[in-house]
Amino acid sequence: MVGIFADQTSGKTLRGREQFLKLLEACKSRQIDLVLTKSIKRFGRNALDVISVCRELQTLGVEVYFELEHLWLSNPTSTLMISIFSALAQAELENISENTKWGLRRSFENENSPMLSRPCYGYRKTSQSYLVLHPVEAVIVRQIFAWRLNGYSLRVIAKLLVKQGVAAPSGGASWGIETISKILRNEKYTGGVILQKSYVSNVLDGKQKRNDGQIPKYYIENTHPAIIDQADYERLNGKILPASVG
Repeated sequence: MVGIFADQTSGKTLRGREQFLKLLEACKSRQIDLVLTKSIKRFGRNALDVISVCRELQTLGVEVYFELEHLWLSNPTSTLMISIFSALAQAELENISENTKWGLRRSFENENSPMLSRPCYGYRKTSQSYLVLHPVEAVIVRQIFAWRLNGYSLRVIAKLLVKQGVAAPSGGASWGIETISKILRNEKYTGGVILQKSYVSNVLDGKQKRNDGQIPKYYIENTHPAIIDQADYERLNGKILPASVG
């Protein structure tokens, strides 16, 4: 008994599966000659990863037993079955992902969506999940917009905030250019919210991509108190989406 290797993360990719990667390293160093696993879907939910790892373990002479499917890796007839079961596990993962995304999109269309009350700099969330103004930070946000509308560069604005002793959103003394840029681009300061600004196109890599029209966006007006005028925001960023676009 060399050890038990168990990850809490999804098996959709090897990235982040520290225990599984340790298992593979132990196999490569000849510490393990038999791996017992509950099922193929516990081994991984990415069909290519499962097949690739199985081939590598075969090359190393490591046996694997999949308990639920009653399959031994060394059995020549198991190769096809492992490929089929791993493909089914991946399809199941993709189906779960699509159902989750469908649920999120339906919630975006709901004016009571919890996504509307995510706080940002300038706001706090009450116990009833409403956004309210933070009196000090709201003034800072208005000042940042006023400076920018008067032609100040982001770098100059950052220096002015530091000179005035204003703490950054992170709590630090210095303000980053990107932090100021994000504040200026955040439509939430107009009292409305754009939902689904980003999306995951591939469930296996899980990477967020900016939504440039690939899928619907939703703009909900008057969800919380505004800090700046919508006209000032649009002077800097262009027109906000019409209400409830889908």
